Amino acid sequence: MTIPIGILVVDDAGRIQNTNKTRQDIWGGNVPTTEIDEHSGYDGWWPDTGVPLRPEEWPVQRAIRNGETTVGLMVDIKRPDSTLATVIITTVPVKGEDGKVLGAVTTMQDYTEHLRAEREMVEAKEKLELYLDVLSHDVNNLNLAIRGNLELYRARAGAGLQGGAYLDNAERMLNEVSNLVENIHKLQSLENGKADHHLVALGQILEEAVTFGRQTPGRKVAIDTDIMAGLVVDANELLRDVFTNLIHNAIKYTPDPVHVTVRAERTLFNGRDTCRVVVEDNGCGIPDDMKFRIFNRFERGSPSTTGRGLGLYLVKNIVEGFGGSVWVEDRVAGDRNMGARFVVNLPAAQ
Repeated sequence: MTIPIGILVVDDAGRIQNTNKTRQDIWGGNVPTTEIDEHSGYDGWWPDTGVPLRPEEWPVQRAIRNGETTVGLMVDIKRPDSTLATVIITTVPVKGEDGKVLGAVTTMQDYTEHLRAEREMVEAKEKLELYLDVLSHDVNNLNLAIRGNLELYRARAGAGLQGGAYLDNAERMLNEVSNLVENIHKLQSLENGKADHHLVALGQILEEAVTFGRQTPGRKVAIDTDIMAGLVVDANELLRDVFTNLIHNAIKYTPDPVHVTVRAERTLFNGRDTCRVVVEDNGCGIPDDMKFRIFNRFERGSPSTTGRGLGLYLVKNIVEGFGGSVWVEDRVAGDRNMGARFVVNLPAAQ
């Protein structure tokens, strides 16, 4: 009588043999059902369509008349005071040794508040996505306008421009804003499950990321590669961001001259056929207490580093979305000052 689930026990004629206060509260008062046909007087609708339940569709009717079991049926109901509720009903017929239906037991849960909260969360998420889309659109337009004005000013000022470094910094910050907006959209796609998978040539993706890294302006960068031919994974274009990000970080956080090594091979990992990619650098390494935290949202390698802390969070989400794993370790075991090694494992395409 005290459990927070409505209970109803009826005999083969639909007469109530036992019930509890929770059921009465769900229905908004005592419902004096004494015969099976009186169950037809309840007002109920299918939530998805708004179509009223026919008398024979109520779980108690189905149990007594047909011996049917109903599990987790969601129904919108109208209480005697005309208020509406959404309930989840499970009904099981009680049968004798001869298989004859002797009655039925019903459990009922009020799902109204849960459903309202779910709908509010969906609406809030849709509004947030709309605001993000509008904000991204406006930010990108403003970036283009500002960048155009900077380029125009630089062109008119000519080679003798004083304070050109300030323009360079402004353009760099504009690039960071653009990258931030792009990363947020990619995370949005991952969380919404909108990213389709297809066969991807891993070697081509890695070579493109390496070429991009070698062209880093103003840096002395050497990137060695050892990439096994024929590596194929089930992924999509977001995979390019994983390795572009890892190589970019290796260059960004390593003083000149930068030496990065990218290796890829097919191997077994946890009993699975796996494509393993290793990106290692000759930088200052990552402290042990940061090795797990750097993949968290808004976490950076150290207080002195710049950036928004979304890069490695994006890497982790993309890799795990493809069924893989990623971690960081010391390039030289036990000596983090000799550089970092990022390891990415992706299931090999069959």
